[in-house]
Amino acid sequence: MQDPDEKKDLDQFLQKVNDLESIMKDLTSDDPKKQAEAIKKADQKVQSFEATTDRIGFDKTVINKKSFENMAKPEMPPGPQLTEPQMDQQAFLNALDADSKRRAKARKERHRQANIIKEDGNTAFKNGEFEKSVEFYTKAMQVARDLTALYTNRAAAYIQLKKYQAAIDDCEFSLRIDEKWIKAFVFKARALQHMCKFDDAVETFQAIIEIDENKKNMVESFVAEVNNAKRIYELESKAEISVKEEKPEAEGILKVINTLLTRLEEELKVGVDLSGSLMYYAGGLRVLQTQLIDEQSRTLFRTSGGFSLLTHEGCISRCLKSGIENLSIPHHASEVVSAAVALCTAACLNLPENLTLLLSLNQMPEMLLNFFEWSDEQLKRDVVTFFHEASLDETSRKILYKTVDCKRLFKQLLKPKTRKADVNSSASATLCNMLLDQKCKSFLSTNFQQELLPIFHAYLKEVGSSDYEALTLRLKCLGLLLQSKAICEQVSSEDSFRKACMEALVRCVERFKSGLTNPCAMEELLNVIVAILRPSFTPQQCSEVIQHLTILVLKCKHKDLLTQCLVVVSAALEKSKDVSFVTGALMKQFFKHVKQDDIRVRIYSLKILCCIAQQDAMKLETWIKLDKGYKVLLGILADDGSETAKINQGHVALMIGYLANVPGGLDQCDPGDVVRRLLVMCRDSDLKACRANCAIALGKLAKAHPRFLDALREHDGINILARNKPPEELLS
Repeated sequence: MQDPDEKKDLDQFLQKVNDLESIMKDLTSDDPKKQAEAIKKADQKVQSFEATTDRIGFDKTVINKKSFENMAKPEMPPGPQLTEPQMDQQAFLNALDADSKRRAKARKERHRQANIIKEDGNTAFKNGEFEKSVEFYTKAMQVARDLTALYTNRAAAYIQLKKYQAAIDDCEFSLRIDEKWIKAFVFKARALQHMCKFDDAVETFQAIIEIDENKKNMVESFVAEVNNAKRIYELESKAEISVKEEKPEAEGILKVINTLLTRLEEELKVGVDLSGSLMYYAGGLRVLQTQLIDEQSRTLFRTSGGFSLLTHEGCISRCLKSGIENLSIPHHASEVVSAAVALCTAACLNLPENLTLLLSLNQMPEMLLNFFEWSDEQLKRDVVTFFHEASLDETSRKILYKTVDCKRLFKQLLKPKTRKADVNSSASATLCNMLLDQKCKSFLSTNFQQELLPIFHAYLKEVGSSDYEALTLRLKCLGLLLQSKAICEQVSSEDSFRKACMEALVRCVERFKSGLTNPCAMEELLNVIVAILRPSFTPQQCSEVIQHLTILVLKCKHKDLLTQCLVVVSAALEKSKDVSFVTGALMKQFFKHVKQDDIRVRIYSLKILCCIAQQDAMKLETWIKLDKGYKVLLGILADDGSETAKINQGHVALMIGYLANVPGGLDQCDPGDVVRRLLVMCRDSDLKACRANCAIALGKLAKAHPRFLDALREHDGINILARNKPPEELLS
């Protein structure tokens, strides 16, 4: 806590600084009265400085000055007398400047010495010696009282020592030195949070945004932590009240916990054969599980020591550890373990603080992973359910990443060694949830090719011949993994895997031809293919992919599968440049797709049409016949909508440019209408690619026919294009 004398001294110092700033401001004022008043104040300040200077140090004389008090003063000679010179404005400024430099130099030296001591305090803090760090920071303050970091560092140490008010005092004092010192707001809010003053803590954190808007994300994260702490505090308070008021639901939980703990203690003392109590404990744990029905009951379970049932030396703990410590597994042990895992699932449901405590228990993460190896099907179901529930919440997933061997967990969930379809599906769904986080992909990217790819390779061989939900989810997992550049590079380098993908695609197409409208995992397979197509497929292989998918483009009625087919075809066409597969029937189908309301189908259909026209504009003859007056194309240009609508407009602009290369391709166009719409997009679109496509189209139209050149001039198109010229690389 700040010494009162130190506070008083600093206040006086800051006041002097404010006075000098006020004088300097008035000296440079345009108002003569203010200048005169400032000069008067400056003279007074100089006199006070001189008086202060006279008092500095100590008097070494041994002469008794009082003996001269009664001596007569010498008479002054006649004539004009010299008066004491008065310091003018410039002299004052020079004196002030010299004094400022002297003070700055002294201040710099004090800060240097204080920072050396501060580093000793930082070292002590890092070593967990918080009392010692406080001593160092306090010592540094005695050298330099105006160093803000000293106060916030000491505040951090006080928080560790649970001296929260002292931490707040230090933070407030540092803000008197620097009102924009963000660390002071952070540590003050932390102290308020620990004092359960949650609203004040939130308000303090939010004050940071007024100082620096770039800290908004950081503040939001801090506020979320405070709100979570508030939630936990309120739940614990409610749980405590329910116990004091002896509510039946609270008494029921406490009774079961205490009964089981008492039984464990008694058996431990008398040395009873534990195997005879296994079913008793399994039943007790199941009863306790049924009572954990909401957040309050789960909180009471934690605060009442419910998790100690799993660690207390005795029957339950022995069963849980039997697979790890090579102990013999007692008869019916799986019943106890299954009940314990189900209890953990119920206790941790939507309560990250319970999950954190559970996984911090000795060997608990290892035990949970070990249960996958047990042969009991119900136990496997319970373990998978535990991890699946934890994977549904982002906060809980982060806890898993910190405490559990993620790669081992991923392998266990990828091959859970069970024949139960629902367990396999739940395990695969858990993987999909985990792969929503980049951190999980980072964990798995190391040695992915050697450790995990062979497992997916085996599942790939089932695509097109097997039909079960887990297979679809496993291919979806692979698609999510391929979003990682490191993993995609490893997979793309495997020729055997690429070959397996092509074989699976052929099997799926054959099943589609036989009447199966949406073959199992085909959509997910296409997602995998498009991920590895660009970096690893040859132009010839891309052409083969297009040939296989043509039948689906023509006949598929399932929108999601059709969309994914179009995605793959557009990517493959960009690389193969082969448009030999394009027939009149296929162009008619693309025309129907573009007319659809489904935005994604329209986007990729237009993209494919642009790729086709780029290689052979004459393929657009079918479109010219179908789109009378180009109502479809012009309708898309007129769409003033979403980001995807703007992408479509860019594609349409390209198509109009390609139509200029087709004999009679511009006959249906109203030059003024087309040019005007393209110029508006070239001027107003916030997509560079769209503006570039419009500029390219306008150039081709003007070159193809004088009518369009005249329309371009009429609408001031030359100037508009000059002012809104897109990047050169997009015009090439």
